Amino acid sequence: MSEGMFRTQKVSVPDIMAILNFTPDSFFTGSRVINNSQIERARGSGCQFLDIGAESTRPGSLEVHSNEEIERLKSAFEMLKDTSNQKISLDSRHYETVSTFIDRIDVINDISGLTDIRLPELALKEKKSYVLMHIRGNPTNMNKMTTYTDLRGEMAKFYFEKLRQISEMGLEPERIIIDPGIGFSKTGEQNLEIIKNPESFNFGFRRLFGHSRKSFLSIYSKNKAEDRLPETIAVSIYLAGKGVEILRVHDPVENINALRYFQLFLTP
Repeated sequence: MSEGMFRTQKVSVPDIMAILNFTPDSFFTGSRVINNSQIERARGSGCQFLDIGAESTRPGSLEVHSNEEIERLKSAFEMLKDTSNQKISLDSRHYETVSTFIDRIDVINDISGLTDIRLPELALKEKKSYVLMHIRGNPTNMNKMTTYTDLRGEMAKFYFEKLRQISEMGLEPERIIIDPGIGFSKTGEQNLEIIKNPESFNFGFRRLFGHSRKSFLSIYSKNKAEDRLPETIAVSIYLAGKGVEILRVHDPVENINALRYFQLFLTP
């Protein structure tokens, strides 16, 4: 490892987005919210965002109808009455769901790759931030769409086309967040390539990386999701050193503590 690899820019701790899944089938069981204590731990972690989801989008998962998603989220928002210290991100690809809760959220986290133009239009109208994630296909079939001639080049083309669309509609740059879609229509090696080169996605917008406990982390360790916290933190530290602005994680307390020490040791 190069001694100066993290010293190319001012060291800062990224914003942390804590994952709260109101689902029965998310790939990491520890992220499934079953009581208020999980919410309180996330809220007390010092994270900047709470990312609320009610549909598992793990590889091979089937789509949840917006009606079911809305019912799950009603109970979620009942448990989230006081969120003054964090911004609320809604992880959903369904316009009907997002529009139902638009007054309760700050960020539309769209994992569809902009298949519904109404979502960024809603972000513009309601002055919300919008996450544009790279994906091919959808969670059900995306693992069959991992062949690329030039991975980062093709992803850049995707972003230029989609960013032009949402920029032309008038959505301000500070409200646009890009997510390279770790684990979505990519192999393990492709995920590692993206993580090693986050500067390839520095298009002048905030970048969000969602690497937490995902299966590509078992390439070397062979650990299951429940045991991938060390690998997750290692990636978080690397991405922080590369200047990535937002990290989406299942374990905000542990990631924040590690990143604070990282900042302490690398700050002159």
